[in-house]
Amino acid sequence: MTTNNEYIIEILENAGLILQEQGVRVMSVADTEDGDVIDILVRDEGIHKMDILKALANQFGMETIDLSDVDISQDILQLVPGDVAIRYKIIPVSETDGLLTVALSDPLDVETLDSLRYILKRNVEGVVADSKKIDQALSHYYAGSTSSIMESVLEEITDAAGGLVTVDGVSLDSSEEVSESDTPIIKLASLIIFEAFRNRASDVHIEPLAKKLRVRYRIDGVLQEVDRALHDRGVAM
Repeated sequence: MTTNNEYIIEILENAGLILQEQGVRVMSVADTEDGDVIDILVRDEGIHKMDILKALANQFGMETIDLSDVDISQDILQLVPGDVAIRYKIIPVSETDGLLTVALSDPLDVETLDSLRYILKRNVEGVVADSKKIDQALSHYYAGSTSSIMESVLEEITDAAGGLVTVDGVSLDSSEEVSESDTPIIKLASLIIFEAFRNRASDVHIEPLAKKLRVRYRIDGVLQEVDRALHDRGVAM
């Protein structure tokens, strides 16, 4: 939310949650650290994060939710594919009369809701949750299916190319527009990053070999190869 820092401070001042001098002080720190004003308000000013989120959500007519208090059913989770939830950092929480409610951390992020409406082909509304709670929920609800998601993505890549795709076989030219055939590559990259986060890896090593792609994470200073559940597809994961 760093690009919206001034707007966030203005909303919080108008809501009476912080004083003008607090806003000035926090903006100064944010400029120095190139940081997020919400994190600075919590750290330096002792403002509760949920109070901040409630004030921001109220500005946009949205509700807030504590994901720790919610038990989400598999029927609801299946409405959003794992790769989509991970990529957009959202959690589906309920569905009523065709309207899907998802939790996201940034009430200013209208682009995510628009993208979800397009991808899921259904009406989507947002509620606001703590970003850490969303990360925990993603790990809890979707991490167990990460390998199967990776496998389905690799199937898409294989089917699209008519054979095993190596790094040399994939165009990474940033000047080209992303086409529909590129989507599986993007999904796989998102999943690799998510798994790195879930395992608290400090860095990721991707090594293209002759007939497979080896992915290793550095965890606690030691390089560890990802679970080889997809070994039968010629990819070391």
